[in-house]
Amino acid sequence: MGTGDMLLAHFGLALSGKYINSKQSLLSLVGASFAPDLVRIVFVFLHIESVSLSPSISGFFPVDHDIMGYSHSLIGVLLLAIILLVKAKSGRLLATLVVGHWVLDALMYRHDLPIWLGVSHAKVGLGWLDRPVLFLLIELGLFMLGLWLYHRSRTGVYKIGKRFWITVMGVLGLFLGSILSTPKSIDDLIGYGPMLLLLPLMAWWIDYQRPQTYQSLGGLHRRQ
Repeated sequence: MGTGDMLLAHFGLALSGKYINSKQSLLSLVGASFAPDLVRIVFVFLHIESVSLSPSISGFFPVDHDIMGYSHSLIGVLLLAIILLVKAKSGRLLATLVVGHWVLDALMYRHDLPIWLGVSHAKVGLGWLDRPVLFLLIELGLFMLGLWLYHRSRTGVYKIGKRFWITVMGVLGLFLGSILSTPKSIDDLIGYGPMLLLLPLMAWWIDYQRPQTYQSLGGLHRRQ
């Protein structure tokens, strides 16, 4: 469950969502874009799902996703998307980001992304993690696209401040750290997961300085 597993691409999706709805909080967009990973962190610590190292894997992130039939199954992701579609403000956008996460993972994972809930033998994955050049092109490409769209959505609204660029550097740092370091034990691998929790905190930190109406995840709290 390394933090670099499509980290930049999913963050780029979140920033792109800001372009579609310039009033949507970055917190909600980041939360939706990383929802399956954030749920997985909790499930691994609760021993509902599991992950292990695989020294035989030569590409990025030598990880076997032994059980992830709840957080990353197609059915589980679709159920979460439906809940957001029905319950959340801008639910269509948030649901699209959740499903987009699964689609990107299906391109990258090594045929271990489940279709059904629970323990399932029906799995997909094109394994582009084992093609470093293609992997990096997609990661960096979607990240840069997201940055450009986010910057474009802010034009004429307010100046992007230091908090945003500090967050961008933090995301890049997490990504580089995860692809340049190799976990030596399962404890090292699991320890990477909680670092993802920094992303919603960073998004909230950026949102809090917004001069216009602030919307938290689901639009439950606002300030003028």
